Amino acid sequence: MLFALAPAAFAQEPSIPDRKGTAPAEADWLDGQFDADPGTWENTPLPVHTVRIGLSFGASAVPEAIFRDNNGQGFRIGYYDDTRVFHELDRVKQELIVICPSWYSENGLMLLSGENGALLYLTPNPFLAIECLSGDTGYGENRYAGGFECRRQPDDSMTVVNVLPLESYVKGVVPYEMGADWPAEALKAQAVCARTYVVYNQNSFPEEGFDLNDNTECQVYKGLAWASAATDAAVDATAGQVLRYRGEICEIYYFAADGGYTEDGSLIFDADRPYLLGKRDPFEAEENFAYRRWTLTFPAETVTFRLGQEGYEIDPIVDIIPERSRFGNVIALCFVSESGRELRLAGRDCCKPLRLYSHCFTITRDKDGAFVFTGSGMGHNCGMSQWGARAMAEKHGYTYRQILAFYYTGAYAA
Repeated sequence: MLFALAPAAFAQEPSIPDRKGTAPAEADWLDGQFDADPGTWENTPLPVHTVRIGLSFGASAVPEAIFRDNNGQGFRIGYYDDTRVFHELDRVKQELIVICPSWYSENGLMLLSGENGALLYLTPNPFLAIECLSGDTGYGENRYAGGFECRRQPDDSMTVVNVLPLESYVKGVVPYEMGADWPAEALKAQAVCARTYVVYNQNSFPEEGFDLNDNTECQVYKGLAWASAATDAAVDATAGQVLRYRGEICEIYYFAADGGYTEDGSLIFDADRPYLLGKRDPFEAEENFAYRRWTLTFPAETVTFRLGQEGYEIDPIVDIIPERSRFGNVIALCFVSESGRELRLAGRDCCKPLRLYSHCFTITRDKDGAFVFTGSGMGHNCGMSQWGARAMAEKHGYTYRQILAFYYTGAYAA
C-alpha cells in the first residue's frame, strides 16, 4: 500500500503542531478583525465583464464537440473578436457537431448537423464560435450559459472554451465550491472570492486562449447543473463586488480548511500581499468536516519514487525535516538522501510530491521506518477557509463583509 487515509474521526485525535506562543497575544489577535474600512480609496473599475473558461484543453482536448440546444431555438454561428464580442455570421436550428478533420488542408474546422450528419460549413480558420439563441447549451455532461469557441490544435484535437458573462460564471462556481445549503453569508463571501479570482487572473492561459480552466488548479466550474436559488441569490446580492485593498483588486486564494491557522501568502505562493497574512483561525474547529484530522503513511521508497515522478533526481530518502512558520504551518520540507544530499522544497511545492492535504502536519516514523504525516485541514492555508466562513456565518452571525475582512486583513468588498 502506497499510502493510507485514516478515518475522519478518531477515538483519540492525533498530534498536530504545538503552536502555543507562536501567534499574537490572545488579548490582541481578534480585536478589530471583522470590519475593514474602505475609506475614500478610488476603486479601480473591473477590467473584464466577459470571461473565457477552458473546458476541454491539453490532455482533455477533444476530436469533436457536440453542442445541444436545450430550448429548441437554435444557434448563432460566428466568431469572437479580441474584445470578446461575438460576431454573428449565420444561424442554424439543430444540434451541432464541430470536428477538425486531419485531411482538411486549410487546418480549419468542420461544422456538421447533429440531426443527420450533413455538412454545414468548412471554416478557413482554426477557430469557430457558437452561441445558443435562447437559454443554456448542453456540452458534455453539463449545461452552460453563454457561448463556446472551438480552437483547432496542431494534433488535430480541439480546445473548447466557454465564453460567458462574469456573473453567469460566478453562478457556476459557487455551488461547486460550497454547498447550496450553506449559510447565505458564507455563500456571499464565496461569490466575492470567485469573482475576484477570475477578474484578477484574466488571461492566465494566453496560449490556450482562456482566462481560467474549470478545475481545482483554478476554481471549480461546471456550469449550471448545481446552481440553486440560494447560490444564485448570493451571486446577485454581491453582483459586481470584488475584494479590494486601497482600491486595487486583490490577488486572493481560498481553501477548504486550515487546521487552526492560516498562513502568509509570501510563504505559500510567493505572494507578499498586506491582506494575505496568516492568523489564528478558531472558527472552523466548530465544524465537523472530513479532513479535520488525517494521517498519511509513506514508506521511504515511496517518498523517493514520488519525488522522481515530479522530476527531482535524488538518492533514496532517509529523512524528512520540516521547516515551520511562526504559526506552526509547514512552509518547507528538506528531503535528506542516504548519500547526505538534501532537496529543499518550499511553499506549495513542498506538499505536491506526496499530495499532502494541508500545511498543518507533523512527521513521525512508524515501527517499520515509514514516514507518518498527521495533520488537519484541506488546502494551502492561504486566504479564506471555507469551513471557517461557514462557522462564522452559521455559529456567530457574521456577515460576508466581516468574513472577508477577517481572512483578508485590511481588504473589503466593493
